[in-house]
Amino acid sequence: MGRQILYDPLAESRLWKMVGSLKLWPRWYLKAFARLYAEENPSEYERIRKRKYRQHKTKETGLKRLNETREQAIQDLGQPSRDQ
Repeated sequence: MGRQILYDPLAESRLWKMVGSLKLWPRWYLKAFARLYAEENPSEYERIRKRKYRQHKTKETGLKRLNETREQAIQDLGQPSRDQ
């Protein structure tokens, strides 16, 4: 369970739906399981952390390029064309 939550934080709610009704432990234990897994597997945790960081930076760069393109298109539409 800890590994699943590390790879996909949204899996925590799915896992809780499966085990919550059993009343084995409080919900915060799921995050504790993820932390324990990370401590027992530091190289895998580091790989996951770096991948998430790269995904975030890639998304950030893409959004920046999108905004720049959008601003350029707005500027181009606002100026009269050279052919007229």
